[in-house]
Amino acid sequence: MSAGGLQVLPLRGRRLSGHTSFEKEPEAGCDAQQISYLCPREHHFTVRFAKTADVPPLWECRKHGVESRCVTPKTGSSDTRIDGPAKSASRGKAPRTAWIMLRERRSISELEGLLDEQLAKLHAAREG
Repeated sequence: MSAGGLQVLPLRGRRLSGHTSFEKEPEAGCDAQQISYLCPREHHFTVRFAKTADVPPLWECRKHGVESRCVTPKTGSSDTRIDGPAKSASRGKAPRTAWIMLRERRSISELEGLLDEQLAKLHAAREG
């Protein structure tokens, strides 16, 4: 587009500081793939990964917070699941969750103390 001999670039957005960004459309970046997961509560969702990324067989459902299985077929394969047949819970070690790793570093009493501190700060900020 041009206006009076000047090239007009599309306005992409404004920062809080008032500076205007005149960037062109963002670059496509890397090739991506949409991977489908099935939540144990029958909720389907997709996650975007780079084509070169190792796709994890399990992903936490954003809606229910439970581990969900990948149901996207492997590339160049007739498999229906990327992680093979469903694994039984009795085999091997359970995956390390954030809670498990936190518990390795802190006791319940320490966590309760931290929670009390943060709640006190929150209540103080709300009051005044």
